[in-house]
This record gives sequence, C-alpha cells and structure tokens, in this order.
Amino acid sequence: MSDVDEKMSQVPPPDVLEFGPYALDEEYRRALYEEYPCYTTEEIIGTFLGHNPYFPSQVAWHNARRAQSLFRKRSDSEEMTPE
Repeated sequence: MSDVDEKMSQVPPPDVLEFGPYALDEEYRRALYEEYPCYTTEEIIGTFLGHNPYFPSQVAWHNARRAQSLFRKRSDSEEMTPE
C-alpha cells in the first residue's frame, strides 16, 4: 500500500480541516463527524465534493442551513409588524 493510499484510508481526528487542496469549514466538519465519526479521509473528501448520497457537500450543507435560517419558525412572543 502506498503512502497516499494509506493516508486516504485513515480516519483523521475531528479537528483536521485541511485535506490536500480541500479546506473544510469547521462547522461542516463537526456536523459530518457527529453523523459519521468513522469516515476515512477518502470518504470525507468525497462527501465534501458531493459524491455521498447520505450527507450533502459543504456547499449544499451551507445552502440548506441558510434556507433554514430564512424560514425559521416565529415564536409566539414575536409580533408581526411591518418593517
């Protein structure tokens, strides 16, 4: 097994954010680790790039979070007033 193959098959610690040319956002990396803590470097990069049907790419994940914040449920204590 080559050094590259060996590194790609290892499970990196959750604080590792840089994988060669790819830099993961800290929140995205944390969410991915919480859902799939045993992912190898290869699986993390593939997920980041959007090749994983079970977890979104970093861009899709951020877009989904942005949409959720735009359409958050209003609490009863908030008044509906025109802006």
